[in-house]
Amino acid sequence: MIATKTGISESVYAIANDPFIAEKETFNTSRRSWLAIWLFVCDTCEDLLHEDLVISEEQSVQMARRLEGFIIDGTFEKWQAKWSNASQDESCTVEDLKEFINFCGFSGGFTV
Repeated sequence: MIATKTGISESVYAIANDPFIAEKETFNTSRRSWLAIWLFVCDTCEDLLHEDLVISEEQSVQMARRLEGFIIDGTFEKWQAKWSNASQDESCTVEDLKEFINFCGFSGGFTV
């Protein structure tokens, strides 16, 4: 559980590094959606990740741009179908990923 300004949440998976400039202080989603989103990020943005999972503002903006490109060129849709078949579970939606992209772009960086 993570305490936020609005209470306690069990579904917070990323916290903005600078909540004063962030459009959203946290990124919340279901565990199932977060697993799919984070696996996709690890597969496609490995060069932007660090062991401590603290993502700088610059890395976060780069991640947002890259992920947005993967929606546009169909990479995410292909990955999503493959992941859903492999896990036999419903993956996250494009809307879930777009929400994460928005968080990345306006969070000032974040910590997972």
